[in-house]
Amino acid sequence: GEVYHPYHFNCTACGVELNSDAREVKSRPGFTANDMNELYCLRCHDKMGVPICGACRRPIEERVVTALGKHWHVEHFVCTKCEKPFLGHRHYEKKGLAYCETHYHQLFGNLCFVCNQVIAGDVFTAMNKAWCVHHFACSLCDQKMTHKTKFYELDLKPVCKNVTINCHMN
Repeated sequence: GEVYHPYHFNCTACGVELNSDAREVKSRPGFTANDMNELYCLRCHDKMGVPICGACRRPIEERVVTALGKHWHVEHFVCTKCEKPFLGHRHYEKKGLAYCETHYHQLFGNLCFVCNQVIAGDVFTAMNKAWCVHHFACSLCDQKMTHKTKFYELDLKPVCKNVTINCHMN
């Protein structure tokens, strides 16, 4: 390779001699082809508005993910627990951290009152408890109930209106 004097490398914008903090601009909306593949000092680079990754603290010159009040390289926006990139998939936020669906529900999800498993889908809540939708049933007759079903509480468990009516008729 060829050898160059350090003073041959100057910031494209201000002309200051560059050091190891120099940044190359590869592509940026609003900048001409002449501005691309040029070297800039850190101060001038920051003025250009190139976002900095919240994980690696390096400039992001390709696709940007904006979440949690920061910018991220696509491959650096990952689940806090398993560290797998979201790659465009849904993420869940809790206390300023991002989680994949599996780990969010595992760490913060509701447990079904019947099966004691984390409820990943729809949750039915009543009487300060949570149920899988398919486990919400009358505790006496096992009839499945929905959010529209009228029920009462008996011994801290749901009892459907039909059972209550039948009990009063006998």
